[in-house]
Amino acid sequence: MAFVVDGAQWKFEGWTPDRVAASLENFLTLIEGSSAEDQAIWVGDDFQNRPMLNDLDIWSLFSEDSGLGLSRELLQELSAWLGSARYYSEEDQWPDGLDEPNLSVAGEPVRENFDIAWAHHSRRQGRPVACLSLTRDGQLNTTSSLGSAPIFFVNSEPGRRAFWRDAVAVEGNGHAQLQAFASRAFPNLFFAPDVLGSLRTLPGGYPAIRDRVTHSLSVLDDHGKWIFQAPPPVIRPDEPPGPNPHAPPTDRIIELRFQGFGIDIAPENPNVRQNRTSREAREISLSGETLYCEWHIKLEPHRNRIYVHRPTPESNQKVIVAIIHEHLPLP
Repeated sequence: MAFVVDGAQWKFEGWTPDRVAASLENFLTLIEGSSAEDQAIWVGDDFQNRPMLNDLDIWSLFSEDSGLGLSRELLQELSAWLGSARYYSEEDQWPDGLDEPNLSVAGEPVRENFDIAWAHHSRRQGRPVACLSLTRDGQLNTTSSLGSAPIFFVNSEPGRRAFWRDAVAVEGNGHAQLQAFASRAFPNLFFAPDVLGSLRTLPGGYPAIRDRVTHSLSVLDDHGKWIFQAPPPVIRPDEPPGPNPHAPPTDRIIELRFQGFGIDIAPENPNVRQNRTSREAREISLSGETLYCEWHIKLEPHRNRIYVHRPTPESNQKVIVAIIHEHLPLP
Protein backbone atom coordinates (compact mmCIF):
# COMPACT_ATOMS: atom_id res chain seq x y z
CA MET A 1 0.00 0.00 0.00
CA ALA A 2 1.41 3.34 -1.02
CA PHE A 3 0.80 6.69 -2.62
CA VAL A 4 1.75 8.12 -5.99
CA VAL A 5 1.85 11.87 -6.64
CA ASP A 6 -0.50 12.97 -9.42
CA GLY A 7 1.95 15.27 -11.18
CA ALA A 8 -0.59 16.37 -13.78
CA GLN A 9 -2.37 18.39 -11.09
CA TRP A 10 0.70 20.53 -10.56
CA LYS A 11 -0.39 23.19 -13.05
CA PHE A 12 -0.62 26.60 -11.46
CA GLU A 13 -1.68 28.90 -14.29
CA GLY A 14 -4.44 31.15 -12.95
CA TRP A 15 -3.69 30.35 -9.30
CA THR A 16 -3.04 33.14 -6.80
CA PRO A 17 0.28 33.04 -4.90
CA ASP A 18 -1.60 32.37 -1.66
CA ARG A 19 -3.42 29.41 -3.17
CA VAL A 20 -0.17 27.92 -4.49
CA ALA A 21 1.56 28.33 -1.12
CA ALA A 22 -1.39 26.86 0.81
CA SER A 23 -1.63 23.87 -1.54
CA LEU A 24 2.09 23.13 -1.26
CA GLU A 25 1.99 23.45 2.53
CA ASN A 26 -0.99 21.08 2.73
CA PHE A 27 0.74 18.63 0.41
CA LEU A 28 3.94 18.65 2.47
CA THR A 29 1.91 18.07 5.64
CA LEU A 30 0.45 14.95 4.04
CA ILE A 31 3.95 13.89 2.98
CA GLU A 32 5.25 14.36 6.52
CA GLY A 33 2.45 12.21 7.96
CA SER A 34 3.05 9.46 5.43
CA SER A 35 6.80 9.52 5.96
CA ALA A 36 6.33 9.23 9.72
CA GLU A 37 4.37 6.03 9.15
CA ASP A 38 6.97 4.73 6.68
CA GLN A 39 4.52 4.72 3.77
CA ALA A 40 5.94 4.67 0.25
CA ILE A 41 5.37 7.81 -1.80
CA TRP A 42 6.22 7.57 -5.49
CA VAL A 43 6.71 10.23 -8.14
CA GLY A 44 7.09 10.01 -11.88
CA ASP A 45 10.42 10.41 -13.63
CA ASP A 46 9.38 13.76 -15.09
CA PHE A 47 8.01 15.30 -11.91
CA GLN A 48 10.90 17.68 -11.29
CA ASN A 49 11.21 18.69 -14.95
CA ARG A 50 7.63 19.10 -16.12
CA PRO A 51 6.31 22.67 -16.63
CA MET A 52 4.08 23.74 -13.74
CA LEU A 53 3.61 27.45 -14.36
CA ASN A 54 3.93 28.33 -18.03
CA ASP A 55 7.40 26.93 -18.77
CA LEU A 56 8.66 26.97 -15.16
CA ASP A 57 9.49 23.68 -13.45
CA ILE A 58 9.01 23.01 -9.75
CA TRP A 59 12.28 24.64 -8.71
CA SER A 60 11.70 27.69 -10.88
CA LEU A 61 8.49 28.32 -8.96
CA PHE A 62 10.71 29.70 -6.21
CA SER A 63 12.49 32.16 -8.49
CA GLU A 64 11.59 35.82 -8.79
CA ASP A 65 10.40 35.16 -12.34
CA SER A 66 7.45 33.14 -11.05
CA GLY A 67 5.94 36.07 -9.18
CA LEU A 68 4.70 33.68 -6.48
CA GLY A 69 6.94 34.83 -3.64
CA LEU A 70 7.14 31.35 -2.15
CA SER A 71 9.06 31.13 1.11
CA ARG A 72 12.53 29.70 1.56
CA GLU A 73 11.16 27.40 4.28
CA LEU A 74 8.77 25.88 1.75
CA LEU A 75 11.64 25.36 -0.67
CA GLN A 76 13.68 23.62 2.03
CA GLU A 77 10.84 21.26 2.94
CA LEU A 78 10.21 20.42 -0.70
CA SER A 79 13.92 19.84 -1.31
CA ALA A 80 14.18 17.55 1.71
CA TRP A 81 11.34 15.39 0.44
CA LEU A 82 12.34 15.25 -3.22
CA GLY A 83 15.96 14.63 -2.27
CA SER A 84 14.93 11.15 -1.12
CA ALA A 85 11.84 10.65 -3.28
CA ARG A 86 11.11 7.22 -4.73
CA TYR A 87 10.43 6.81 -8.46
CA TYR A 88 7.91 4.15 -9.32
CA SER A 89 9.81 3.42 -12.52
CA GLU A 90 12.61 2.02 -10.35
CA GLU A 91 10.38 -0.51 -8.60
CA ASP A 92 11.10 -4.17 -9.27
CA GLN A 93 7.43 -5.03 -9.70
CA TRP A 94 5.27 -3.03 -12.08
CA PRO A 95 1.50 -3.50 -12.34
CA ASP A 96 0.36 -5.28 -15.47
CA GLY A 97 -1.10 -2.90 -18.03
CA LEU A 98 1.12 0.10 -17.32
CA ASP A 99 1.82 0.30 -21.05
CA GLU A 100 -1.78 1.58 -21.25
CA PRO A 101 -1.51 5.01 -19.56
CA ASN A 102 -4.57 6.52 -21.22
CA LEU A 103 -7.53 6.69 -18.89
CA SER A 104 -10.53 8.68 -17.76
CA VAL A 105 -11.13 9.95 -14.23
CA ALA A 106 -14.75 10.31 -13.11
CA GLY A 107 -16.00 10.41 -16.68
CA GLU A 108 -13.61 13.14 -17.82
CA PRO A 109 -12.03 12.90 -21.29
CA VAL A 110 -9.38 10.20 -21.70
CA ARG A 111 -5.87 11.53 -21.10
CA GLU A 112 -2.41 10.06 -20.78
CA ASN A 113 -1.35 10.01 -17.15
CA PHE A 114 1.28 7.50 -16.06
CA ASP A 115 0.95 8.54 -12.40
CA ILE A 116 -2.74 7.73 -12.14
CA ALA A 117 -2.19 4.71 -14.39
CA TRP A 118 0.21 3.29 -11.79
CA ALA A 119 -2.53 3.51 -9.15
CA HIS A 120 -5.26 2.39 -11.57
CA HIS A 121 -3.54 -0.78 -12.76
CA SER A 122 -2.32 -1.58 -9.23
CA ARG A 123 -5.88 -1.34 -7.93
CA ARG A 124 -7.20 -3.50 -10.76
CA GLN A 125 -4.85 -6.23 -9.52
CA GLY A 126 -5.95 -5.91 -5.91
CA ARG A 127 -3.14 -3.66 -4.62
CA PRO A 128 -4.33 -0.51 -2.83
CA VAL A 129 -2.52 2.55 -4.17
CA ALA A 130 -3.84 6.10 -3.79
CA CYS A 131 -2.98 9.33 -5.57
CA LEU A 132 -1.76 12.32 -3.57
CA SER A 133 -3.59 15.24 -5.14
CA LEU A 134 -3.56 19.02 -4.92
CA THR A 135 -7.28 19.47 -5.66
CA ARG A 136 -9.12 16.13 -5.54
CA ASP A 137 -10.15 14.38 -2.34
CA GLY A 138 -12.14 11.18 -2.26
CA GLN A 139 -12.78 8.02 -4.24
CA LEU A 140 -13.27 8.41 -7.99
CA ASN A 141 -13.74 5.79 -10.66
CA THR A 142 -10.98 5.48 -13.25
CA THR A 143 -11.38 3.72 -16.58
CA SER A 144 -8.85 2.50 -19.12
CA SER A 145 -9.17 0.19 -22.11
CA LEU A 146 -8.32 -2.66 -19.73
CA GLY A 147 -11.07 -2.02 -17.20
CA SER A 148 -12.26 0.18 -14.36
CA ALA A 149 -10.98 0.71 -10.83
CA PRO A 150 -11.98 3.02 -7.97
CA ILE A 151 -9.03 5.15 -6.88
CA PHE A 152 -8.68 7.33 -3.80
CA PHE A 153 -7.36 10.84 -4.41
CA VAL A 154 -5.99 12.12 -1.13
CA ASN A 155 -5.83 15.81 -0.25
CA SER A 156 -6.61 15.69 3.48
CA GLU A 157 -6.19 13.58 6.59
CA PRO A 158 -9.82 12.36 6.43
CA GLY A 159 -9.15 11.40 2.81
CA ARG A 160 -6.09 9.44 3.84
CA ARG A 161 -8.07 7.63 6.56
CA ALA A 162 -10.77 6.74 4.04
CA PHE A 163 -8.12 5.21 1.78
CA TRP A 164 -6.72 3.02 4.57
CA ARG A 165 -10.20 1.92 5.61
CA ASP A 166 -10.87 0.88 2.03
CA ALA A 167 -7.49 -0.89 1.91
CA VAL A 168 -8.76 -3.31 4.55
CA ALA A 169 -11.46 -4.47 2.15
CA VAL A 170 -9.14 -4.56 -0.86
CA GLU A 171 -6.59 -6.70 0.97
CA GLY A 172 -9.14 -9.31 2.00
CA ASN A 173 -11.53 -7.70 4.48
CA GLY A 174 -10.72 -10.14 7.28
CA HIS A 175 -9.83 -9.49 10.90
CA ALA A 176 -6.14 -9.95 10.05
CA GLN A 177 -6.28 -7.11 7.52
CA LEU A 178 -8.16 -4.95 10.01
CA GLN A 179 -5.44 -5.55 12.58
CA ALA A 180 -2.73 -4.71 10.07
CA PHE A 181 -4.23 -1.36 9.02
CA ALA A 182 -6.04 -0.29 12.20
CA SER A 183 -3.49 2.29 13.33
CA ARG A 184 -3.64 4.01 9.93
CA ALA A 185 -7.35 3.62 9.26
CA PHE A 186 -8.32 4.71 12.78
CA PRO A 187 -5.48 6.94 14.03
CA ASN A 188 -7.64 8.63 16.66
CA LEU A 189 -8.26 5.38 18.55
CA PHE A 190 -6.12 3.67 21.17
CA PHE A 191 -6.29 -0.11 20.78
CA ALA A 192 -5.56 -2.28 23.81
CA PRO A 193 -2.98 -4.99 23.03
CA ASP A 194 -4.39 -7.63 20.65
CA VAL A 195 -7.94 -6.41 21.21
CA LEU A 196 -8.70 -6.79 17.50
CA GLY A 197 -7.40 -10.34 17.61
CA SER A 198 -10.46 -11.15 19.71
CA LEU A 199 -12.64 -10.65 16.64
CA ARG A 200 -11.71 -14.14 15.45
CA THR A 201 -13.26 -15.69 18.59
CA LEU A 202 -16.70 -14.09 18.33
CA PRO A 203 -19.59 -16.51 17.78
CA GLY A 204 -21.13 -16.32 14.35
CA GLY A 205 -17.80 -15.43 12.79
CA TYR A 206 -16.24 -12.11 11.91
CA PRO A 207 -17.61 -11.87 8.32
CA ALA A 208 -21.19 -11.69 9.65
CA ILE A 209 -20.46 -8.56 11.68
CA ARG A 210 -17.59 -7.11 9.66
CA ASP A 211 -19.48 -4.10 8.35
CA ARG A 212 -20.80 -3.23 11.81
CA VAL A 213 -17.31 -3.47 13.28
CA THR A 214 -15.86 -1.20 10.60
CA HIS A 215 -18.70 1.29 10.96
CA SER A 216 -18.36 1.32 14.74
CA LEU A 217 -14.61 1.94 14.62
CA SER A 218 -15.08 4.65 11.99
CA VAL A 219 -17.61 6.52 14.14
CA LEU A 220 -15.40 6.17 17.21
CA ASP A 221 -12.41 7.46 15.26
CA ASP A 222 -14.21 10.34 13.55
CA HIS A 223 -16.49 11.48 16.36
CA GLY A 224 -15.80 9.49 19.55
CA LYS A 225 -13.75 12.12 21.36
CA TRP A 226 -16.36 14.80 20.61
CA ILE A 227 -19.21 12.50 21.66
CA PHE A 228 -17.66 11.74 25.05
CA GLN A 229 -16.41 15.24 25.82
CA ALA A 230 -18.51 17.94 24.13
CA PRO A 231 -20.73 19.83 26.61
CA PRO A 232 -24.52 19.41 26.51
CA PRO A 233 -27.11 19.83 25.19
CA VAL A 234 -25.90 19.43 21.58
CA ILE A 235 -26.52 16.04 19.94
CA ARG A 236 -24.75 16.54 16.59
CA PRO A 237 -21.37 18.12 15.81
CA ASP A 238 -22.92 20.70 13.47
CA GLU A 239 -25.12 22.18 16.23
CA PRO A 240 -24.10 25.37 18.09
CA PRO A 241 -22.13 24.67 21.28
CA GLY A 242 -23.86 24.61 24.65
CA PRO A 243 -23.87 27.51 27.11
CA ASN A 244 -21.42 25.90 29.56
CA PRO A 245 -18.19 24.84 27.80
CA HIS A 246 -17.01 22.90 30.85
CA ALA A 247 -20.13 20.84 31.55
CA PRO A 248 -19.73 17.09 30.89
CA PRO A 249 -22.36 15.35 28.76
CA THR A 250 -24.79 13.02 30.49
CA ASP A 251 -24.86 9.31 29.69
CA ARG A 252 -28.15 9.82 27.88
CA ILE A 253 -26.71 12.53 25.64
CA ILE A 254 -23.73 10.31 24.84
CA GLU A 255 -26.10 7.51 23.84
CA LEU A 256 -28.15 9.86 21.64
CA ARG A 257 -25.03 11.16 19.93
CA PHE A 258 -23.90 7.65 19.06
CA GLN A 259 -27.42 6.75 17.93
CA GLY A 260 -27.28 9.65 15.49
CA PHE A 261 -24.42 7.81 13.77
CA GLY A 262 -26.20 4.45 13.84
CA ILE A 263 -24.37 3.03 16.88
CA ASP A 264 -26.20 1.12 19.63
CA ILE A 265 -24.17 1.77 22.79
CA ALA A 266 -24.85 1.90 26.52
CA PRO A 267 -23.03 2.01 29.86
CA GLU A 268 -23.38 -0.89 32.28
CA ASN A 269 -25.88 -0.79 35.12
CA PRO A 270 -24.39 0.29 38.49
CA ASN A 271 -24.71 -3.21 39.95
CA VAL A 272 -22.19 -4.50 37.39
CA ARG A 273 -19.44 -2.32 38.85
CA GLN A 274 -20.39 -3.30 42.37
CA ASN A 275 -19.83 -6.98 41.58
CA ARG A 276 -16.11 -7.79 41.73
CA THR A 277 -16.11 -10.51 39.07
CA SER A 278 -18.14 -8.42 36.64
CA ARG A 279 -16.13 -5.28 37.31
CA GLU A 280 -12.73 -6.90 36.90
CA ALA A 281 -13.80 -8.48 33.59
CA ARG A 282 -14.29 -4.95 32.27
CA GLU A 283 -11.06 -3.49 33.58
CA ILE A 284 -7.81 -2.92 31.73
CA SER A 285 -4.50 -1.55 32.96
CA LEU A 286 -2.96 1.34 31.07
CA SER A 287 0.21 3.14 32.19
CA GLY A 288 -0.33 1.95 35.74
CA GLU A 289 -3.96 3.08 35.83
CA THR A 290 -6.89 0.66 36.10
CA LEU A 291 -9.72 1.70 33.77
CA TYR A 292 -13.25 0.40 34.10
CA CYS A 293 -14.63 0.08 30.56
CA GLU A 294 -18.38 0.05 30.99
CA TRP A 295 -19.46 1.55 27.67
CA HIS A 296 -20.19 -1.21 25.17
CA ILE A 297 -21.26 -1.17 21.54
CA LYS A 298 -23.83 -3.83 20.74
CA LEU A 299 -22.86 -5.41 17.45
CA GLU A 300 -25.80 -7.78 17.80
CA PRO A 301 -28.81 -7.54 20.13
CA HIS A 302 -27.78 -10.27 22.58
CA ARG A 303 -24.09 -10.93 21.91
CA ASN A 304 -20.80 -9.58 20.56
CA ARG A 305 -19.71 -6.37 22.20
CA ILE A 306 -16.98 -3.76 21.76
CA TYR A 307 -16.12 -2.31 25.17
CA VAL A 308 -14.65 1.19 25.03
CA HIS A 309 -13.44 3.87 27.42
CA ARG A 310 -13.63 7.60 27.02
CA PRO A 311 -10.35 9.48 26.30
CA THR A 312 -7.83 9.65 29.13
CA PRO A 313 -4.35 11.14 29.59
CA GLU A 314 -2.99 7.57 29.52
CA SER A 315 -4.41 7.06 26.02
CA ASN A 316 -3.13 10.44 24.80
CA GLN A 317 -6.75 11.65 24.80
CA LYS A 318 -7.85 8.98 22.35
CA VAL A 319 -10.96 6.84 22.74
CA ILE A 320 -9.85 3.42 23.98
CA VAL A 321 -11.00 0.23 22.27
CA ALA A 322 -10.50 -1.97 25.30
CA ILE A 323 -12.20 -5.34 25.01
CA ILE A 324 -14.05 -7.30 22.32
CA HIS A 325 -16.07 -10.21 23.66
CA GLU A 326 -19.26 -12.18 23.10
CA HIS A 327 -20.67 -10.87 26.36
CA LEU A 328 -18.77 -10.25 29.60
CA PRO A 329 -20.19 -11.75 32.81
CA LEU A 330 -23.02 -10.03 34.66
CA PRO A 331 -23.88 -10.23 38.37
